[in-house]
Amino acid sequence: MSRFHTASGLVCFSIALLSCSLAGVSCARGGASRALVPDDYSAWRRSTEQELSYTIPGHEASARTIFMNPAGFLFQTDASGTEFPQGTVIIKEIRPLGQVTAAMPAPMLTVMVKAPEDERARGGWLWIVKDTATASELVFTSDFCYRCHANANEAHPYADLNPMGSFRDFVFFVPGMDTPALPPQADSVPGQGSGIYAEPSGDGY
Repeated sequence: MSRFHTASGLVCFSIALLSCSLAGVSCARGGASRALVPDDYSAWRRSTEQELSYTIPGHEASARTIFMNPAGFLFQTDASGTEFPQGTVIIKEIRPLGQVTAAMPAPMLTVMVKAPEDERARGGWLWIVKDTATASELVFTSDFCYRCHANANEAHPYADLNPMGSFRDFVFFVPGMDTPALPPQADSVPGQGSGIYAEPSGDGY
């Protein structure tokens, strides 16, 4: 497993990767034959314009910017929930807080690639970490990322809060569903609260 060349704000995530290795959990590399993370992703649209600079499990204190390829914006939502098409790529830039500038390259990328037929997929997605200093890509074949993102499929404290607990295909920030709705007035919907949870879970993609 490669060492990430990141600032101290990313140490916790690196420790998690190391723990994965020490525990004997499989974290296989994504093969040298084909890069999974495209270099031109910054030309893609962002999946949310929210400022994501609060502390969250999985990434701790970091600033995060999320990009999604055009295929991802063709996601479908119906009564059964939301599903992203095969080939969707979601890339989250991770920068240490206090060192964020427009010109600063992101030292780390965390990536979701919808590839349900790939044997390394968990929940239909490949879960990847890229160290931009070395261009090395790591595919998680354990459930380390998958378990966190399973929380997106139930009510959670991010984006629109998913108050109905709908299936969101393991994505926290679905475009158009990234802003909490106003809580109902107490006199109009008796017995219902705001749906905001005090204990966050997942890492807020």
